[in-house]
Amino acid sequence: MGLLDGPLRQVASLLVGKFGTHGTFRRVSTGVFQPGTDTVANTAVDYLNIPCSVVDYTINEVRGGVQAGDRKVLVAAADLEVAPTAEWQFLLGARTYRVIDVRITMSGDYAALYECQVRGAP
Repeated sequence: MGLLDGPLRQVASLLVGKFGTHGTFRRVSTGVFQPGTDTVANTAVDYLNIPCSVVDYTINEVRGGVQAGDRKVLVAAADLEVAPTAEWQFLLGARTYRVIDVRITMSGDYAALYECQVRGAP
């Protein structure tokens, strides 16, 4: 563990918690095909009430893989026990978003902040 790992992770958590909101991250895993019922049972794990900051992308950021309407969700790594991936969902109020991309800001040896690009369902 690097010298700044602990303090920077704590600062990220404090700032996001103080100035942000709370949302839910959902990890959906595809299950196994059940021949008796001809179905596939998916399992979902919810990470509830995660402090996060949700902002719109600026006009200068809307290019490449970022589309108009995408949002940026900042999450302190200390507040989410597993790093989110592009297969996850993000729930904010009654709205469900797909996680498109995740960028990780490191504080040394450990992640300090996750920047998630999310896109709402059409």
